[in-house]
Amino acid sequence: MDEMLKNIDVTIVLTIIFGFSAVTFGVIAIIQARRAQKFAKQVATIQGAFKKPDIKIMLYNEEDTKNIILAFPISKDRVLEVPLMLSIKNDGDKTTKNVEVFLKIPKELHYSGFGNLDIQGAKKIKKFDGEVISETNHIHTVGFSFENLKPQQTLKLKDYISIRSDTSIESEVVATTKNGKDVKIKYSVDYAYVIDFTIMQDDYETLTRRFSLSIIDTSDMAIKEYFERRNKVAIERYKKDKMSSKKEIEKFYLIFSKHDNFIQESADLPIYQVQEDSLTGCKGLVIKDIYCYHIPALEIKCPLISSYS
Repeated sequence: MDEMLKNIDVTIVLTIIFGFSAVTFGVIAIIQARRAQKFAKQVATIQGAFKKPDIKIMLYNEEDTKNIILAFPISKDRVLEVPLMLSIKNDGDKTTKNVEVFLKIPKELHYSGFGNLDIQGAKKIKKFDGEVISETNHIHTVGFSFENLKPQQTLKLKDYISIRSDTSIESEVVATTKNGKDVKIKYSVDYAYVIDFTIMQDDYETLTRRFSLSIIDTSDMAIKEYFERRNKVAIERYKKDKMSSKKEIEKFYLIFSKHDNFIQESADLPIYQVQEDSLTGCKGLVIKDIYCYHIPALEIKCPLISSYS
């Protein structure tokens, strides 16, 4: 009986030892596998397997803003030609090759037709070509291509867009009540031009980016006064309609000129060019549904955007 118990004890001990060994070897195998995987990843990184281009499209050098507002004094007797600054940057760590860019822009923004793109800061860009590839009643589609864009390299382009009116419609309609009385109702509608970009490149997915372009008229008042008036109306509307506390806030970038000394291109044409070095800009926030603006650089505050610093 004692001999049998001894054999059982030995069996249990051996089982525990072998079980512990199996667990230990299993853990070691997992560690070795992870080390091998990590080593393989390091080798692949060194060889460039994980490197890739990261293309960014920007208007006025603003990476995280898709809404642009242009503020200029508008006159019926002239057309303002404003520089549209476009940047395409490779923010990745690998060269992108055989790049094709397609720009769709409203035809109304090209008063004299589409001109040649002005290339800036791109002396090392090879084989650049640009042309209008499609034209409808309302849209210009411009295509341009270049051979490659190296890591941290930026291609800067300049086009001129024509401004003849703002993107705000104000009107008045007469409505008849049930009692037969005529009531005048004033309304305003804000809209924006849409500019679309598509970028195609070898071995990587197609990229798209959409910008909205709004225009405000500052011929009758200063920029600060314009936004303060809009904010006053927005707050009154907010209080009157008892709108929900949930607000959709968007970023925007405001572009305006430091002076109004625009240069007339030709004595025979009412076209005046805004010089690039006169442009300045600042960031802001807007509550979409009521158009309440917050622009710290101009000391314009929207009390409904309290969290913005």
